[in-house]
Amino acid sequence: MNDYLGKKLNNIRVNNVLPFVNGKLLDVGCGLNKLVRAYNNGIGVDVYDFGDADLLVEDTSNLPFESESFDTITIIAALNHIPNRKDVVRECHRLLKADGQVIITMLSPTISRLWHKI
Repeated sequence: MNDYLGKKLNNIRVNNVLPFVNGKLLDVGCGLNKLVRAYNNGIGVDVYDFGDADLLVEDTSNLPFESESFDTITIIAALNHIPNRKDVVRECHRLLKADGQVIITMLSPTISRLWHKI
């Protein structure tokens, strides 16, 4: 049951974020990398191998890309899982082009508690 709900929630997240993505995409904490695969112009990075990340790293606050390399950077329902989130946001700022955008989504505390109980 949890796997079905997780896939459904992931698809909803991707469909909600996808219309706002433009240019070259970096998805931090990409998980199954569905957003990058759906958009087809980007790189998904994660610290854990969920099976389809483009790049596995030890720390998402230190990524091997040149400054101002991305038009859109996303962190979709992952920021709360990142212990050094301030450093990761700083790294996103370094990697973002001057006219770029960062898209961050979070679960509400109520949804998060319910999700973890399931």
